[in-house]
Formats: sequence, structure tokens, C-alpha cells
Amino acid sequence: MGNSPDKLDAFVSLSVISFVDREIEKERLLTTSERERLRELLMEKFVSLEKAENLARMELARRLELLNNEHAHMADDRSLFLRKESHEVFYAEYSKWKIEVNDKLANTQGKAQMTIILVGFALTFAGLITTLAMLFSRLSQGIHQ
Repeated sequence: MGNSPDKLDAFVSLSVISFVDREIEKERLLTTSERERLRELLMEKFVSLEKAENLARMELARRLELLNNEHAHMADDRSLFLRKESHEVFYAEYSKWKIEVNDKLANTQGKAQMTIILVGFALTFAGLITTLAMLFSRLSQGIHQ
């Protein structure tokens, strides 16, 4: 019982220890280089994200400037239009004016037609008198001969 399996495996040779130390050192160096490469990749990513953020910020500023210019342009355009209240007042007064003008035109047209009829009657009457005067003049000359 003096030799248990644990006691037999308890010693390790120096060559095994140096091998394990070399492997651990390789792992540590590999891990360090991987860490450095990962750090470089992350830095590149941060730089590219910063560039993308700057580009996005510049594009947003450009779009906002265009939007502000368009807003000013629309405000200028709106100033050219009549407000609804102004239009309603204008249209009410315009409707009254239009009715007055139409009434005056109708009266003027009626007066013009009446004047034309009266002138026509006057000319007809003048022509009738002239014809009668000529007829009486011939009759009176025919009686005197």
C-alpha cells in the first residue's frame, strides 16, 4: 500500500515543465497579438464610424438648409395670395358692383334700343312727310295747270 497511483504521478520532469512554459508563453504572445489586432480593428471601426457620422451630419445640415430655403420660398409665395377673409369681402363687393354694372348696362342698352326705335320712327315720319309734301306739291301743280 505504500505506492498509491497518486504518488507515482506526482513528479514531473523538467523537460515537461519547460515545454508547458513555452506553450503558455506562445499562447500569451498569441493572445497579445490577437488583442493588438482586435484593438486595431476596433480603432479602424471607430474612425470609420466617426467619418460616417460626420458625413451624415453634413448631409443633414445640407438638407436642413434646403428645407429652410424652401420654407422661406413658400412664405414668399403665401404672401402673394389673398387671405380667405379678404377674398370674401372682395367677392361680396365685386358681386354688388357687378349687379350695378349689369343694371346700368341693361338700362343703357334699353335706352339705346328706345333711341334707335325713336330715331327710326322720326326718320320714317320725316320720310312720310317728305313723300306727302312731294305728293301735295305735284297735286297742287297739276291743279294749277
